Amino acid sequence: MSGLIFITGATGFIGSTTAKKALEKGYKLRISVRKEAQIEKVRAILGDFKERLDFVVVSDITNSKAFAGKLNDVDYVLHMASPLPGPRINKAEYFGPSVDGTTAILAEAAKVSSIKKVVITSSIAALMPMAGPTARKITDKDDQDLVVDKEADFSGKTDEETSTQLYHASKILSNQASWRFTKENSPNFVLIALRPSFVYGHNLTQTTAQEISGCTNAILWGAIMAENMASILSYVHIGDVADAHIRSLDPKIKESTSYVITAPAQSWDDVLEVVKRDYPNVPYKLKPGVQTINFTSSTQKAEKELGMKWTSIKDTVHEVMDQQLGLLTQAAPKT
Repeated sequence: MSGLIFITGATGFIGSTTAKKALEKGYKLRISVRKEAQIEKVRAILGDFKERLDFVVVSDITNSKAFAGKLNDVDYVLHMASPLPGPRINKAEYFGPSVDGTTAILAEAAKVSSIKKVVITSSIAALMPMAGPTARKITDKDDQDLVVDKEADFSGKTDEETSTQLYHASKILSNQASWRFTKENSPNFVLIALRPSFVYGHNLTQTTAQEISGCTNAILWGAIMAENMASILSYVHIGDVADAHIRSLDPKIKESTSYVITAPAQSWDDVLEVVKRDYPNVPYKLKPGVQTINFTSSTQKAEKELGMKWTSIKDTVHEVMDQQLGLLTQAAPKT
C-alpha cells in the first residue's frame, strides 16, 4: 500500500501502534504532535521507518485554524487525538479537544482535494446513553437518539467518576459533531468512525511500570492484581484496533460508515484461567466467580466489511502481564 497519512495522537497507546502498523504496510506518515519535544520519542518508537516520517506541531487542536496548511497533499487522515479519563475534571479540557478538535480537522480536510478518507477513533461509549449500557445490542446506528446537555453537572462521587462521565459525554458529542459536519458540508472524503471497547495489549509508549496508570491496560492489570476491581470486561486487542484503522483505508469501502471494534465476550473466569495456568507465581488477587459485565454488541459488520479477526483473551492477557511484570523486574533493586 502507499499514500500519505496525516495522523494525530501518535504519541498515545492506540496512535503509536496504529502508526507503526501503517508504516509496516508501506504508508508514509505526517505526524501531528502538541510539542516539539514529543518528536524524538515518536521517532524512537518508529525508528525503523525514519525515512517515511514527517512531523508538524499543532499546539492547540481546538483552534479552528489549527490544521490550516498542515494537510496539503495528504491522502488519508487518522484522527486519534482525544483526552482520556484521568486527573482532569474540567469540562472544557474534554469537550474542547473532542468536539472542536474533530470539527477543525474535518473542516480542513474538506478543503484538500487529495484526501480520500478520514478515520476517527471514536469509542463504544459514543453509542451508550449517559446512564450506562442497556440490555439492547449495541450497533453502529445506536448513536442517533442520544442526548447530552453540555451545561449539565457531570460531577461524580470522586474525581475519577467525574472524569469518566466527562469522557463519556465528550465521545457522544464528538461523534455527533463529526456526522453533523458531513451532513451539513457534504465533503468529498469518506468518513469512517471506529468504536473500540476497552483496549488492551503491549503499549509501545510505556517505559516504566508506573506509566500503566495513563493507559487502559491499568484496568486489566488492576482487575487481576487488586481485589474487587473487576467489573466490565468488554475488550479488544491493541493490534486489532490498529488493524481496523488500516483496513478502513481500503478503497473498497466507498461510503461513510462506522464499525464496532470489540472481541467476542469473555468472562473474568476466562482471564483467571490464563493467569492461574501461566503466572502461578504472581500474587494475583482476582477471584473465581466474579460477575462479568460485557457490552452487548454486534461486530458482524466489522468482520464482514473489514475482515476483522480477534486476538484471543489469552494473548491479550499475556501481553499486558508480560510487559508490566518485565518493567517491575527492571525497576526492582538489584541484590
